[in-house]
Amino acid sequence: MNNDMLLWFADVDLHSNGNVGKHAEQLAKLRREEFPVPPGFIITAEAYFNFLHENAIDVKIQQLLSTIAIERPESLMQAEHHIKKLFEEASLSEEFEEKLVDYYLQLGRDEITLTLYEKTSQGRKHVNLYADNENELIQQVKNAWTEMFTSNALWHRHHHNLPLLQTGAEIIVQEEIIGDITGTGTVVTIDPHTHEKDKIVIITHEPHTGDTYILSKKNLSIIDRLLKHTTNLPKLSHDEILAIAEMAKDIERLLYFPQEISWAIEGDELYILEVKPFNTLPKEQKEKKRKLSIARGLGITKTIGTGVVTIISSPEELRRINPHDVVIVPRIEAKHIPHLKKARGIILESYPNNEIAILLQHQGIPAISNVKHVSKHFHNGNIITIHGEKGEIYLGGFH
Repeated sequence: MNNDMLLWFADVDLHSNGNVGKHAEQLAKLRREEFPVPPGFIITAEAYFNFLHENAIDVKIQQLLSTIAIERPESLMQAEHHIKKLFEEASLSEEFEEKLVDYYLQLGRDEITLTLYEKTSQGRKHVNLYADNENELIQQVKNAWTEMFTSNALWHRHHHNLPLLQTGAEIIVQEEIIGDITGTGTVVTIDPHTHEKDKIVIITHEPHTGDTYILSKKNLSIIDRLLKHTTNLPKLSHDEILAIAEMAKDIERLLYFPQEISWAIEGDELYILEVKPFNTLPKEQKEKKRKLSIARGLGITKTIGTGVVTIISSPEELRRINPHDVVIVPRIEAKHIPHLKKARGIILESYPNNEIAILLQHQGIPAISNVKHVSKHFHNGNIITIHGEKGEIYLGGFH
């Protein structure tokens, strides 16, 4: 087996030869500089292309893509359905599977995350998946690669003049931070609203969504705090704020550009989950006129999904959910999650409790809550797109 199909972070600088994308390269660089990046390895684009070729999926996908109407959501979804079946029937080579399991065992922790990125100049992120045993790891690798051929992924590549089939995909596999997580969030080494470069802005996601701390980049003094939380759970301590800001400042110094960094605190340890450059130009100057939403709610997950509306009136109807459905349901309970896993998206009339919200986030299912008069907006059979991060719903595919 070609050694470039799997690479430890420590080997990227020595053996990658341009075989890894910018996200993997940055994480490897930070880990070499002893930043708190969870250990891991990369399943390279070469492994992805080798899998397609060995199973003759590339030829079949090429034939299938030549028959679709890229601007029609129903045509894209039909292609996605057929391609998913091709991936389900395909297998990893025995040699690659053995090597993959060996890398996994060397990590020394059962619970891992798998993050799929396109190997392009933008390095678009597709999905986060989780595994806690060898068999689940093998299945999740295939599931991650399948995400390259969702209707949204195909539409995005088409409209950005990227090859539908020849665009590479790489998976970053890391130990999952799952212990006593006392906080998660992002830190930006520039003010994301005013674009002032002398500021560091920390935004918490858990346990207090939306709490913001603004610091001076020069001396790390706290300039302002914007606290939105109403619970009695502890907020970030002064030492934690300074540790996050100092880490972010050091990363920007190493990478020579303002960065947006995802972090997590497990016990007394601070970890880096993701690092990406922050675009200092206001997006409004670059974006086309965006599509108007037909309904709004509160986003639960940050993912986007396109599918066919299916209105659920009773728990018994959950059994008839199809993989292409965007489900509209008044409320859900934890026991309903297994039925909802295959849904393309979920629209709730009311906000779920924290347990349900966390389960949906963990599954990565696009979900929006608090959509008023939802039955007036949609009917069974409508094709819609839900944007979890913005909490918006659009008619048709996402443009």
